[in-house]
Amino acid sequence: MTTKDKGDIAEAMVLAVLVEHGYTVLIPWGDNKRYDLAVDFDGKIYRIQCKTAHRTKDGCIRFQTYSVTTKDGKPIRMKYDPSQIDIFMVYWPEEKRVYTVPISDVTSTDPRLRLIPTKNGQSKGVKMASQYEFNGTLR
Repeated sequence: MTTKDKGDIAEAMVLAVLVEHGYTVLIPWGDNKRYDLAVDFDGKIYRIQCKTAHRTKDGCIRFQTYSVTTKDGKPIRMKYDPSQIDIFMVYWPEEKRVYTVPISDVTSTDPRLRLIPTKNGQSKGVKMASQYEFNGTLR
């Protein structure tokens, strides 16, 4: 499966979850916008970038907060910023779960959401996946 296929699946799953919860979802025209979906909620438009999560060996799921394009055959990473999107909605295919992560909560291009507590008990700077699991409300 290509990364494009994985992205299309994540976008479809996020779309389905949003519609299931009664949101009005807008889809931008074209394939190279900085956001994948938008939601019209209480008179405000929230721009959503859909991502696919992968489990790590240390009890986390991780996703990337950048897109990749090529120029002259070389890959170029482009970070997302608050002028382009409001929320990452992250699909974890292994468990078929969706997480809502505001861009303001993202501090790296490869963030992790912990599934289990750290072995050393660290809590400062740790983002637990359970805090971000989509429960029908946008943050």
